Formats: sequence, C-alpha cells, structure tokens
Amino acid sequence: FALYEGTAADEAHKVGETFTVGQDGLKIPGLQVGKTYTLKEVAAPENYDINPATYTFEVDADGKAKYQTDNGSEFFVDNKIYFP
Repeated sequence: FALYEGTAADEAHKVGETFTVGQDGLKIPGLQVGKTYTLKEVAAPENYDINPATYTFEVDADGKAKYQTDNGSEFFVDNKIYFP
C-alpha cells in the first residue's frame, strides 16, 4: 500500500515508502492531525489482483481516522480500515 497526502493518489503526493500489510494489519505512524490522507494498494500478492479502490480519510483532533460518506462523516472502528 502507498499513502498519499490529500485526495490525489499520485507520486507527487506520496508520503514515505510503501507499506506491506501482514497478518496483524498495517500501522502507519506519524499521521498528522487535521490532514487528509489517501491509502491505495499498489502491489498485490501473487495470484491476486490489485484492489482499485482508494481510501481517503482525515485524522481528527482526537487522533481518530474519519472518512466521508453520503450521510456525513463516519469513524473507522478502532481506527482500522478493512479491505475486501
């Protein structure tokens, strides 16, 4: 996975190196309060397709990750994003 600052998932907005998700998930340190980030899968395990979806979220003042829905803002459960 790659992390991007803002909503554009392109090389100009990429933050740091890519992340590999293990059995315990993925922890991304250093996210800043009030900033918007987008997470995108950029490589998939052998025999799997890359998930084309992007996941855009903001870190609020309490350090919680929230995302926008058609009904307003929602928080990720325990700050965890689940990928299908």
